[in-house]
Amino acid sequence: MFVTISSAGAGRAWISAVTPGVTSSADIEPVRSRFRAGGEVPNATWVNVALSHTGLAALDRPDDELRAFPRAFRAGMAARAQRVGD
Repeated sequence: MFVTISSAGAGRAWISAVTPGVTSSADIEPVRSRFRAGGEVPNATWVNVALSHTGLAALDRPDDELRAFPRAFRAGMAARAQRVGD
């Protein structure tokens, strides 16, 4: 699913609303540990959220924070699609 952030406030509200259903690495690690120890293959569905550089900017993240990301991330997926084979 792709989401467009119409305003910083709306974006933050959406993130707050979906957070209870998002899986953290802390939630997954016990399952991964059991699997690595020879346990049963996990049968689960996890939800995560990823934000683009444009999405972070739409959330009004500070400019210095946005500039700290690698150039490839700042350029966006469309700008690099041919280079990475998408």
